[in-house]
Amino acid sequence: MRDGLKCGVCGREIHESYYRCGECGKVYCLSCAERNPTIKSLGVCPDCEETYEAEIIVKQVLAKMIYEEKLEGAPLSTVLKVCKKAAKDEWGQELSPQKFGRVLRDLGFREKKTIKRIGRRGARLLVFSSFIKHKIPPPEGEPEKQEQLNPFKSG
Repeated sequence: MRDGLKCGVCGREIHESYYRCGECGKVYCLSCAERNPTIKSLGVCPDCEETYEAEIIVKQVLAKMIYEEKLEGAPLSTVLKVCKKAAKDEWGQELSPQKFGRVLRDLGFREKKTIKRIGRRGARLLVFSSFIKHKIPPPEGEPEKQEQLNPFKSG
């Protein structure tokens, strides 16, 4: 028996082999892993898979705002609304504010640094700093990306 190891889905103690999410560490017994094929095939739990999909969508939306619309920042509520619509259109699922917040944290957005509050009780603004721009690549075909890929290009 493994010392106190319990399935993160059904709560049973695990006495045999198990699967562990490579992203969050959640443990699955064999029977729960059979019902959640994502953990077996990809090595991540369904929650982490959805967060990864959400990250792709959020990056696409932010890249458009940064590189196409040339914005230096945007209201957090507007970005969330655009990302929710894109998630619904792209993979037919809701993007929860929690997943959105997790993606923003993973991208490096932090309160008082790159998430600024306007006024004491005002809306929050995402600031697209050079650090954030570095973590969000330009959309395919953008000239900045082409120059990034070939820094030895003769001019």
